[in-house]
Amino acid sequence: MKKTIIITSIVIAALLIIYAKFIHKEMLVDYIDTTGIIEVKEVELGPKISGRVIWLCCSEGEIIKAGATAIRLDDKELKAMFEKGRESLSGAKANLNVSKASLENAKIEIDTVKAEVQSAEAEVLRINILMEEARKNMERSASLFKDGLVSERDMDTVKTNYDAINAQLDSAKARRSAAESKLKNSIANIRVFDARISSEIAKVDESQASLNLLETQLKDAEIISPIDGVVVYKAFEEGEMVNTGASVYTIHDFKNIWVRVDIEETIIGRIKLGSKAIVTAPSIPDKELKGDVIEIGREGEFATQRDVTRGRADIKTFRVKIGVKETNGLLKPGVTAMVKIY
Repeated sequence: MKKTIIITSIVIAALLIIYAKFIHKEMLVDYIDTTGIIEVKEVELGPKISGRVIWLCCSEGEIIKAGATAIRLDDKELKAMFEKGRESLSGAKANLNVSKASLENAKIEIDTVKAEVQSAEAEVLRINILMEEARKNMERSASLFKDGLVSERDMDTVKTNYDAINAQLDSAKARRSAAESKLKNSIANIRVFDARISSEIAKVDESQASLNLLETQLKDAEIISPIDGVVVYKAFEEGEMVNTGASVYTIHDFKNIWVRVDIEETIIGRIKLGSKAIVTAPSIPDKELKGDVIEIGREGEFATQRDVTRGRADIKTFRVKIGVKETNGLLKPGVTAMVKIY
């Protein structure tokens, strides 16, 4: 019996040793112990346009405030182009206004000409009626003259009246033809002014777009810091040329600092947003900083263990960020940190 108890005790002890050896140590405590890298919010600050740097706000290590001017580029040429563009826009608008006024005048004129055409047409109709009466009177008088019932003098009077009315008709038709021709010209002028206005509207729009672009470029010649931070790197000096998109300053926001750790998928479920953490670093071995889990990766990343030969699945990791509070400049980007996540 004693022997059985001893053997049982030895077996239990062996099992405990094996269990302790092969399980993750995180399962024996109420926190996850891991290491990570200190990171901060980093902004690369540079111009959207190319140009010569004429002023820089800071040297490396100096503080910069959000909304403060960080970089100025030489904008003399841009200002000259802007003034020229403004004059061009003003001229284009003036030409457009002249064409619009001409169009309005042409519309007024066409109404007048239409009235002239109607009046000339009415005059032709009126004289046609008189002409028809004069023709009938002449035919009747000619018949009577042939029979000796009308004197030659009376016949001459009838003929003179006929010729006069015929001349009036020709004159009225000429006035009608001139009015119709004038109307056609007025209609053509309106089409010309319409086309000219469309062209000048396009010129105004083009000039306005060009001016807007120059205005934007003038604003872009002054680069503003989007964050409070510290200049950790300066890539250019005053007087140097800088290309579009080049980074002049690297700025770190030390108020927005975190530790990036990679947690295996086997224990990621123990970590929640807002989970508390304690952060230490070799540079501050006696200082513990408080932190919270502020981000958990949605997808697994690189695998920490691979064993494809035995058919076991890779163990992947999830990126986790622990925001650190009240660092007071104790932590630096790139430094290794030890983290306990509760």
